[in-house]
Amino acid sequence: MAEKWIQKINEGKGPEKGKFTAWCKKNGFSGPTRACIEDAKKSKDAGVRGMAVFAERSKSKGGF
Repeated sequence: MAEKWIQKINEGKGPEKGKFTAWCKKNGFSGPTRACIEDAKKSKDAGVRGMAVFAERSKSKGGF
């Protein structure tokens, strides 16, 4: 029973799923590849740079 209200509280919070992948595809990459991450880290947009750093750290720890 407690799970239901917790799920409602957590809905809509956190980063949008697939946002970095969408950015990579929009910029000519097949997905969040090493090349896309390196390109995104040079972006003027702080949000994109943050997603790139997160993706880089996730990949180095065996993530996606």
